[in-house]
Order: sequence, then C-alpha cells, then structure tokens
Amino acid sequence: MSSLYRPEPRTITYGEGLPPQEFLVGVDLNNKDYYQHIPTPTDDRGLIKEQELIETVLGYVSPDYRWLNYSSTHHLYNEAEWYPSLPELEEYDPNRFRNIPFHKARVPRQFENLLHWLTRPADVPTPDVRAYRVRGSDVALRLFDKATQTIEHEQRWTVRRQNVADGLIVPKTPDDALSEEYLADQLERFFDTFDAMIEQNQAIPAEFRIVEGEGPEEVAQSLANLVRRKNYIRMLIARTEDSLETAA
Repeated sequence: MSSLYRPEPRTITYGEGLPPQEFLVGVDLNNKDYYQHIPTPTDDRGLIKEQELIETVLGYVSPDYRWLNYSSTHHLYNEAEWYPSLPELEEYDPNRFRNIPFHKARVPRQFENLLHWLTRPADVPTPDVRAYRVRGSDVALRLFDKATQTIEHEQRWTVRRQNVADGLIVPKTPDDALSEEYLADQLERFFDTFDAMIEQNQAIPAEFRIVEGEGPEEVAQSLANLVRRKNYIRMLIARTEDSLETAA
C-alpha cells in the first residue's frame, strides 16, 4: 500500500512546523524530490524499527538545533486512514493496532512534522501480525497489573508479619492463624490469576510477546525495561546529554 503512496509535499512552514532550513543537513525542504524519500525501516514481521527510524531522521538535523517547546502524540503507524476503526473485528481492528500504547510517543511537534515529511509510511502489517501484536499488548498490560498487585500483596504480608512480631499489631488469635490463612488465600488467588495470564502470554508466538518471564518480578522487570527503552528514545530526540548513559 505505502510503496505506491506518493502525495504532493505537505505545506512547508517554519517555526512550529519544521526546523529552519539552515539547521538541516543533506536535505532541501524546497525540493520535493526529498519529500518522503526515506523508506520507513521495518523488520521481517513488517513492524517498524522505531529507534532506527528516529536516528535516521535525527541524522538530517544539526546537533546545534533545539526543538521548540511544542509536543505532540506521534503514532508510529500512519497514515491514519490506513488504520480505520473497525471494532467489530476485535483484535484484528486496524485502529486498535495503531493505538497500542507502545506504538505512540510524545515528541516535539517539529520532529514529528519532519519525520512525516522525510519518510514514506511503512506498509500496513498483515492482519495476523496486527492481531498478534494487539494480543501481546493486551496480555502484557494485564500481566503487569497483576504482577504489581501480587508483589505488593507479598510485601504487605511481610510487613504485617514483622509488625505482629514487633507488637505493633495485635492479632485476633494468639498465633494470628485467621489473618495468616486469609492472606495466604488472597495471595494464592493472585498467583492463580497470574499463572493463567502467563499461559495466555506463552500461547502468543515468541516474536510477538511484549513481555517475558514466568514470575511477577520477571514480568514487572521486563515491562520496566520496555519503558526505559521508550524513555531513551524520547531523550534521544530531545538530545538530553545523559541519553546514551541510560540506554541499558
């Protein structure tokens, strides 16, 4: 689809629209031959390589340039009309794929405009790829929520035991059996739900899983690593001095 898409250049405006020409390297905004001349990089699944895309666009901007303080929500998958809202298709809904949280980012408006001007939109991934990605995202977010609840419950249980031992809490029975039984039952429920979600995650092909791990701490860490990578990309665009040090 996108390989045939070659519209006329968008209206060029400076200031809030695009960086001034004198801060651009290797591209002439007044020459429409440069318009969308860069293919958006994708992997063998047809999913966009976000960091490679960002670094490619940044390569056309002088290191001395600082973006104006206007931000925008950038959708990694565009054009919007290629991803219509078809909720009856459930996980095959193109718009649902486009709006996966991991497919969006707050970026400087000028950067987003330049990216759209320089790069050709990637082809729309196949329906199965989109569906697996939606499923992986949904399971990842629910897993993270349940993992967090499970970890917090374990921590509260540990703190309560210590408070009982220190005499800060007076239990209903001398051995605190009733409270211990209740807390153990609650934790078992958390783990049962968590294990069911792990099975759902493992049913997704490995290349489409958003998070990995079998225990609550591993899942929480896996999603935290993803958040750090997104934060690194944000700092890369902003050219924050410590961005490279946080790329772990």
